[in-house]
Amino acid sequence: MELNVAGGKLELGALRDWLAETFGREISAFRDRLMVKEGSASTCISILGGSDRPFIRVAAIVVQQPRVDDALMHFLLAANESSALYGAFSIDEDQDVWFSYCMPAEAITPEGLRRVVLSVAKTADEYDDIIVGRWGGHRAIDAGG
Repeated sequence: MELNVAGGKLELGALRDWLAETFGREISAFRDRLMVKEGSASTCISILGGSDRPFIRVAAIVVQQPRVDDALMHFLLAANESSALYGAFSIDEDQDVWFSYCMPAEAITPEGLRRVVLSVAKTADEYDDIIVGRWGGHRAIDAGG
């Protein structure tokens, strides 16, 4: 099975069909994203970039509304530096902590994308309790995310 990105054109519907076949189940869509629930994490999969070189971003909210201070920022930067992580943490404009990974669409395979989705979900699940325990906020799963 191959994801056709010939000419750089990649459509969300095609990606949804491809993910459904890869994961063996229906994939939900919300606005311009696809959602894959894995364990206690919901991953968002979106297409970024122009039509000439699309990228696929896999992301999950880890914690909503923690207390953002220097210690949390240092913790996230140190975690990003870890060679064990497949992606990086960030904080959005709502002060929510995300974990994400971005890859060129032409480089992905079904197994590679499956591994990225599982890795992002696992990382979000591993770090949510740590962050909530030290900086408060709500795990995305508890907040309906």
